[in-house]
Amino acid sequence: MDGDAYILELAPSIDALPAADWDRLAGMANPFVSHAFLKALEDGGATGGDSGWDPMHLVLRDAEGRMTAAMPHYLKHHSYGEYIFDHSWANAFTRAGGDYYPKMLSAIPFTPATGPRFLTGDASPEMAAQLRAALADGMTQYLDRLNLSSAHINFLPEADRTFARNGAPSPRPVCACCGSAAMTSHQRISMISSASICRPSTGNGAAPI
Repeated sequence: MDGDAYILELAPSIDALPAADWDRLAGMANPFVSHAFLKALEDGGATGGDSGWDPMHLVLRDAEGRMTAAMPHYLKHHSYGEYIFDHSWANAFTRAGGDYYPKMLSAIPFTPATGPRFLTGDASPEMAAQLRAALADGMTQYLDRLNLSSAHINFLPEADRTFARNGAPSPRPVCACCGSAAMTSHQRISMISSASICRPSTGNGAAPI
């Protein structure tokens, strides 16, 4: 990315990341991606522990170690609390001989509200696009490294849905599940992948990242 090098990290808890650094990237427009909200979910037991939501937030750092982008992110051991119902996918994947769980998910737990998932702070539009691409690539890297079935991004805003449609293909399924308060049903956009089991027939087209 124009010579820029980024270090990709997985944070096992939001507490592992300074609130000021996270909120600088998340901004103030959406409270559900704030450090305080994600910490409240962890502290209250809604995520972490035996909840089936293992925090593994994605973080990009520059060469000096400064956080430049982040993504609320979890290792999911079930599909509850997402308000995106993929149980039929899980059942079909299991019947085909695979293990659907655990899966990777970027979402806000128990919060069916459209909002940012690629957190890039006040980066310029060009830089923000590069950072989003790096985060998406990081998801696919960990997907392969952990040998998981699929990765999902829920309730993306329109700008990020457009980005997802125009990104680069990934070697494993990465499914962007979109919704907004104005929509009467959830819009699911499937990604080009080698696993047809993760390509729903009701999708609006391919959206590789």
